[in-house]
Amino acid sequence: MAGTAEQRRIVSEPKQINPPLRVAHIISGDLWAGAEVMAVNLLRTFALGKDFALLAVVLNKGRVSQALADSGINTAIVDERVHSFPKIVYELGKILRAFRPQIVHAHRYKENLAGFLAARRLKPRPALVSTQHGLPEGYGNNQPLKSRILTALNFFLLSRCFHKTVAVSTEMKTALVSECGFRAGKLAVIHNGISLPEEAQKPERKEFVIGSCGRLTPVKNYDLLMDIAALVRKEQNNISFVLAGDGPEKTHLENLRTRYNLDGSFSMPGHLVDMSSFYREIDVFINTSWHEGIPMSVLEAMANGIPVIAPDVGGFAEIIDHGIDGFLILDHCPERFAAKCLELSSDREKWARMTRAAREKIEKQFSNSHMAQNYLDLYQALHLENQQKCKT
Repeated sequence: MAGTAEQRRIVSEPKQINPPLRVAHIISGDLWAGAEVMAVNLLRTFALGKDFALLAVVLNKGRVSQALADSGINTAIVDERVHSFPKIVYELGKILRAFRPQIVHAHRYKENLAGFLAARRLKPRPALVSTQHGLPEGYGNNQPLKSRILTALNFFLLSRCFHKTVAVSTEMKTALVSECGFRAGKLAVIHNGISLPEEAQKPERKEFVIGSCGRLTPVKNYDLLMDIAALVRKEQNNISFVLAGDGPEKTHLENLRTRYNLDGSFSMPGHLVDMSSFYREIDVFINTSWHEGIPMSVLEAMANGIPVIAPDVGGFAEIIDHGIDGFLILDHCPERFAAKCLELSSDREKWARMTRAAREKIEKQFSNSHMAQNYLDLYQALHLENQQKCKT
């Protein structure tokens, strides 16, 4: 693909800085989803301090690269829409040699492989870190053959060649050890963090609004959300639903909404750039996923003082205290989800207590500063190990 002059341009040769620690992140940047939001949050928080120099290498020009550049973070772009994978590795190697990182932190399988290949020629070699943001969609026998092969290669690379893989939940770490061939010592657990929005009063309205958001893909299990909405609306007609996001399941879900006669009470506004208005308009957040790590949307909802109802899978038990700041539901049971929706809509005192508890949970345990400090501790420990190896 030839591409335009703008697409072919590689923003490289970042500023030459020589502080004690230099850290380069490699991010695809083709989406604005949980992994990308987490990486941007982390780098923005790092940029507020003076402990080390930062570089972000982004493989797609777009919202991620713009957000990083706008935050004053050294940002290089190697456009994967234009360059072949060997060319990406070559250009990435040039950028890393100029920056001379001690830590290379990659996100997702493509960035893991590119970072590993590019870092092999650096002297001294940097420590390699990757964040595993979630188990692959349909992980296991439900994955297509190509996806299974890519997953196996990625996990082999991480478990054998990376210094540390970060799991975003303890449950994920357990799965990586028991099912994916990782040694526990090669893994760390660091929960995702977010910035706390300003507290805002909910607008007065007659309807009680239940919302969810995310990519409209099978792993999110939004069919279940439609089932829940149908059950709730049979009991209470002053409760409405909203599902923000776009993806391959959109048409199927719209058809299901019509079949359940929910067109007037279940809105699907598509992808939203400004999520703050979405959180202001909802009273309860529902997650219906088959599996999750520590989803950013749940953290964001709780930071906005919104109780969460979620399945008892993945890392949810590490975020939600059942009955305190949300509810954990067994077996993806639609009747149990619906019962908790109705309970919160009818008991406003309980709902108000849970809104306060949800906000406090994020403030105390899942802030950006907590996450950044944990990653900084990891980087410093790995850098020290590398220095000691070089002396022996």
